[in-house]
Amino acid sequence: MADYLRSIHPNHKFTTAYSQEQEQQSSSAEKIDSIKALLPQLSGDEKLKAIAALVRYTYGTQAEKFYIFMHLEEARKQKNAIVEGMALSRLTTIYYSQFETDSVFIFGEEAIRITKQQKLYDELFIAYNSIIRRYKAQGQIITALRKAEEAYNEAKEVNEYFPIAVSLSLIADIYNTMEQYEEAARYWTESVEVIENDRENNLIFIIERYNLLAYMGGELKRPQEELRYADSMQVAIDQLQQKDLARDLQRYRFRSEYHRAIAYAEMQQPEPALQAINRAEAIFNPQWNEVNPHYGRQKDEMYAAYYLTTKNYDKALEIHQRHLNAYREENLDQGVMSATTSIAQIFFEKGNYTTAAETYRDVIHRKDSLNKERFYAQINELRTLYELDKAEMESERRLAAIRQQRTMITGLGGVCIALIVIVALVVWSRRQIGLKNIAIVRQIKELQIQYETTKSKLIEKTHFEREQVSDDTEAQVSDDTEAPFSDNRYDRLCQILRNMLLIDKIYVSPNLSRDDLARQLGVNVKRLTALFLSCFGTSYHEYINSLRLNDAIVLLEHTQHSIFEIAEKTGFGSVRSFQRQFLDRYNMSPNDYRKSLLSLQQQTEG
Repeated sequence: MADYLRSIHPNHKFTTAYSQEQEQQSSSAEKIDSIKALLPQLSGDEKLKAIAALVRYTYGTQAEKFYIFMHLEEARKQKNAIVEGMALSRLTTIYYSQFETDSVFIFGEEAIRITKQQKLYDELFIAYNSIIRRYKAQGQIITALRKAEEAYNEAKEVNEYFPIAVSLSLIADIYNTMEQYEEAARYWTESVEVIENDRENNLIFIIERYNLLAYMGGELKRPQEELRYADSMQVAIDQLQQKDLARDLQRYRFRSEYHRAIAYAEMQQPEPALQAINRAEAIFNPQWNEVNPHYGRQKDEMYAAYYLTTKNYDKALEIHQRHLNAYREENLDQGVMSATTSIAQIFFEKGNYTTAAETYRDVIHRKDSLNKERFYAQINELRTLYELDKAEMESERRLAAIRQQRTMITGLGGVCIALIVIVALVVWSRRQIGLKNIAIVRQIKELQIQYETTKSKLIEKTHFEREQVSDDTEAQVSDDTEAPFSDNRYDRLCQILRNMLLIDKIYVSPNLSRDDLARQLGVNVKRLTALFLSCFGTSYHEYINSLRLNDAIVLLEHTQHSIFEIAEKTGFGSVRSFQRQFLDRYNMSPNDYRKSLLSLQQQTEG
């Protein structure tokens, strides 16, 4: 922001009469009014500098964005690419903080292009940071990773420590989201190693990375690593405190003691764990919970770990059960799984193996559901980015694996042995694929039963609601596509949408488009997207394809229709589209599903 407010050039200083006059004013409001009065008389660099001053005096307010747009427009009019790049970078940050996703991507990409051309590296990496974090928050993990690697390559070109360290940290954060903790720990470690070259000026960054590495030690069940990084974190905290005695670093000290307590408890050392807990208690400020309840939960987790070490299972169970209830209320799936796993561990330690097994089963079920969602999202993202067919990619991977195996075996034992081993591998692979497909079919049948039960309830509810929705009510729903949704209007739209999809089954028409459906409902496409997320918890394309695929499963199981006929009856535009969607969702082709279903039936009858 400081570079942006300097506006024209880092070495430029205000020397004009109007800027000197502004510095003598007593309040920002007076300064703003004075500059605005002078604007019509200014042109060129003087006008750009005046608008930059307006941005400075409105920083953090609603008016700031207005003046940045004014600055951007004037910069483009004067063809001043430096100011244009700075303005675009700042707008990207503002849109990120306001959760305006589309604007983040539009302005962010433009900011990256121009700041790269003008070598405005601070603004370049600010724009990268906003775009990468927004992609990650949107669940577009592959795109976020690609952008982070792009930022890292740019940082290496610049050859400055901080951009390189930040880029590595962003990559680590993405791997952490993917639950690839080994990779996350590796990139965070590299990030710290890079920034050590300028340690004195980046101690906060180092403290935060050590904190994250300590968390990774806990996730990977490596208490010695967690303890080592907690100690390194404390050293950096003490160094920063010596430089800035007035700085409040208590939250960082609390986290350091938290990691120590957890690590000692994991190593079955209750006394050092209790000492760390006491130090953390002395630091803890209850007001922190008003900003972030995570601090209170961490304090509870220390006690729960200590109770588990001292075999006080009931107290540990009470803490984790309280956390589980809170996570459920907040709809935090990862928190629910973490608390449930801890509860299962306590039951196991108590010797209550039946309850422990049931609880672990619930964790596995939730984990599988999240992994499937993540898997489908990543496959769809890959198809959008690279327009690659998943089946072709899998074929290439298998061919590459076979070639690698052939080369290794040939070097060890000759062509004959290689051929024998390859044949054995192919036979074994086919058998494993067959067994895997049968297991998938069982899962699909279970999911289909759950789907039909849920669908029946929704249809019954929709029939009941349909009798209560008159033509006049539907007219009211469609009269204003831009007005905010009222609760009644939202409920009616959900009723009508469920009726159209579950009873009228309009999705079986291959010509159905999102625009058509939006027009039928009397809303715009943006509203329709929000409606699908609220009513069904997913996007338009995901839900429509889900309905079509579930109908296809029924036809594959209970009819002899050809694949072409099933694709046509369920609303897919082509056989290729049907096969691709089926493969993406169930990890097998429609024909393979029928074959595996027949094998499962033969096993059952046998």
